Amino acid sequence: MSLLIFLFVFAPFAMLLHECGHGLGALFVKAREIKITHGTGPSIVRLSIGRLQYHLHLFYIFGGMTESAKEAPYNRLEKIVITLMGPILNGITGLFVFCLLSSIHSLWHLFALFNFWLCFINLIPFKISERTSDGYIVFYLLFHKN
Repeated sequence: MSLLIFLFVFAPFAMLLHECGHGLGALFVKAREIKITHGTGPSIVRLSIGRLQYHLHLFYIFGGMTESAKEAPYNRLEKIVITLMGPILNGITGLFVFCLLSSIHSLWHLFALFNFWLCFINLIPFKISERTSDGYIVFYLLFHKN
């Protein structure tokens, strides 16, 4: 039962936190609109609050994506801030939960470890087909001229 709760509640929430981290980065660099998409498949919930849009899809356990835009194009530093904020929020969440809640129940411990995993795996530069990790994006921004 705990595994199902982890798979359908805790893991998707950690992935949502990751996307919210990208959204916070976009807010920090003054994005005019931010769209967080949670999951894949048909859209089941759409919320708008100011310049933030949230779309929840039926298969919410399968990833997410954050898109943002502002009047002028983002410069390299702004793109790096937005990209790194997802893993950073997972790392902070993992540390907070590990230190304060992981002794309460094994699900909290697993949630902390999953947030650490999301933080570290997303910082590794890799590209699979058209999908790129946050680490790949930062690596590209730091070391390519364009």
